[in-house]
Amino acid sequence: MGKLSLLIVAAAVLAGTTLTFATRSTAGETSRVQSEAQADQLAREIAESGRSLALTRMMGADGFVDPGLGSVPYDGGRYDVTVVPAADRQTADVTVRGHYGGAVHTLRGTYRFVPLSYPGPIWLDVPYATSRITGGTPTVSGGPRNLPVRFDPRRHASLGLASVLPLSGVTSDFQPDMTAAGSSFPAPSAGLWPTQMLSGLHVNDAEDLYQVAVGAMTAGDRTLAGPMTLTSSLAAPGAATITRVTGPLTVAAGGRLTGEGVLLVEGGLVVQAGGRLDWTGIVLVRSTEESLPVQLNGNVVVTGGLVVAQEAFPPGGHLDATVWRSRTGLASPAGDTNGPWAGPGVGPFPWYNHTHRWESEVPEGRVLYFAEAPADRHEAHLNFRQSLADAGSDTVYLEFSNQSYHGHAQFRLRVDGLPDVTGASVRTGFPAGVRSGASAHRSVPFRADRLRDFVLDVRSLRALRQRFDGSGCSQWPFCVGQDWNRAEALRVRLVRAANGAVLYETALYWHMREDERAAHDAAEAAWRASVAAGAGFGTHLQMGAGARIAFALAPIHALADRLGFDANSIAVVSTSSAHATARDARAATP
Repeated sequence: MGKLSLLIVAAAVLAGTTLTFATRSTAGETSRVQSEAQADQLAREIAESGRSLALTRMMGADGFVDPGLGSVPYDGGRYDVTVVPAADRQTADVTVRGHYGGAVHTLRGTYRFVPLSYPGPIWLDVPYATSRITGGTPTVSGGPRNLPVRFDPRRHASLGLASVLPLSGVTSDFQPDMTAAGSSFPAPSAGLWPTQMLSGLHVNDAEDLYQVAVGAMTAGDRTLAGPMTLTSSLAAPGAATITRVTGPLTVAAGGRLTGEGVLLVEGGLVVQAGGRLDWTGIVLVRSTEESLPVQLNGNVVVTGGLVVAQEAFPPGGHLDATVWRSRTGLASPAGDTNGPWAGPGVGPFPWYNHTHRWESEVPEGRVLYFAEAPADRHEAHLNFRQSLADAGSDTVYLEFSNQSYHGHAQFRLRVDGLPDVTGASVRTGFPAGVRSGASAHRSVPFRADRLRDFVLDVRSLRALRQRFDGSGCSQWPFCVGQDWNRAEALRVRLVRAANGAVLYETALYWHMREDERAAHDAAEAAWRASVAAGAGFGTHLQMGAGARIAFALAPIHALADRLGFDANSIAVVSTSSAHATARDARAATP
């Protein structure tokens, strides 16, 4: 090989070597750029993950807390968290820095604690109320937000009490007493009740809250027979449980009741001198009596809230029950018209059976025994068992419709093969295990011949649909019978599952005929006269020096899952971000 060839080969080798170095240099630069871009992205993602964890852990029951996270390793990088809550713990400044491969992503924000909406230390959902401090000075605290004692004036307005019991009387009683006790009492005004306070509770009033609590009871809760007078110590079950006293409760001298969760008292609550009540959570006193005593004259410590729900109404009206049935399914509002009301020269009527003034003409008041093994005591009026027999072994389901006019009704149901239901609320529908996934107010399907008991107890006529003659109703009960929707009356149905055919239906509504109006007007006038004369109508709150009611959100929030309340939440006040790239970090490194 000549010298020229050797020179050419040497040049080619040198050029190849130079090209290799250049290629490697370019490849290394590309890899570094890609690595730095990946580090930038990962630093951002780590910061966002750290912020999410910080926001979750800083949520206390009644305000923000420092989660104490500090510096946390995370997927090859780390994040640093600093949380500075304000003195009242209702706002907090949060700084989170995500680190990866030299890149640093910083997220800063100011956040506001949004607590569960709840009225305050004492919530009076009653038609009228009086206050009296019986000795010394009790304590009523509105918590960190200084929530006042609340009176819901809607019942007062709906009963037209302004002429006999004006709201000024409630104000003159409660304002000085609650001020002396350390709280406040905003003057109630009809139509100005801030209903948004209840939006997070998902109820319309305290009566709804009572019904929800009763409907939420399970085997782990406790029911105590009332009227009850307690002269010794009694401890209720643990936190987030429900204790129900089915009548008035008196805690006498030497008696003591302690517990957590929800305490339901179905009647007056009296804590006598020498008696003691210690409760953490919600104490809910509920009654339909004309006069409701809530006397806290002993040692009373309620940490959470006291609720009083009183449904006291003037006389008038009654419960009507109208029945439709068909072996094959209702094809028109009339259904089977060959029922007990049919006969020579009578009908056919657009219903199968009808009972006017149910609570006076039929035993057991406002309780309707649709099916009650083995008695079926109301079959002559309701004809429900006949429809079950017609269905035989077909698969059927029960359904409530127009449930917004629920009458605060409760029901019990026993079907072979399904969990027994006791004390469930029509308003909230069928409980878990018996509820259809499609609707809370539809049961799961079952064989018709397996239903044993089905009983409905209507608690409040005024919570049913009013179908008075001459008031949107031409003549009893045609206004209901000729309407597929039953004029919005509460409906109880038996439906064949295979084709959705309605085999049976009963409509329940609050009714009064035109020829009953005069007697009703006279009775209501006499009732109003007795109220004006000082008959003691309404709720009467007494508190002694040993009474301490302190609003606290934590024990109420602990009941959120049981009672269907919304949880606390976080609102963003302001946010900002900053980023230091991995390339900048490399360039700053000697």
